Amino acid sequence: MKFLLFSKIPFEVSHPVALIESYCFQNDFYKNYDFLLVERKREVKDVNKIGARIEKWMEEHSNQILIDYYKNLRESDNLRNLTQISETISGNNLLGLTKVRIFDILWWSYLKAKRLRQEKNINWSTIK
Repeated sequence: MKFLLFSKIPFEVSHPVALIESYCFQNDFYKNYDFLLVERKREVKDVNKIGARIEKWMEEHSNQILIDYYKNLRESDNLRNLTQISETISGNNLLGLTKVRIFDILWWSYLKAKRLRQEKNINWSTIK
């Protein structure tokens, strides 16, 4: 599936559902943050743990970053693709992930793959 980030950075994930599932399986972040929403046990302290990591970076550009980030959902086929992914993973009982969160996992994975491609010359077959 192809996605567009900030209206100018195209990227492709060949098996996005598998990427999301492996992220949730391997990462305690899903169990300790995303899944808390399903169980209605998420508290402000849980959200603050996540926000503290990016707070300093966002202070200066927070309004524009937020606007641009949510515009991603309207870009190209992003919303259609995210809806399809969301329906598939929800059908697999992987609950608590919004379309915004799914896109977040996908584009952070793309950025990490891009960095490793540049630094270590790794040619990823699933993220381009």
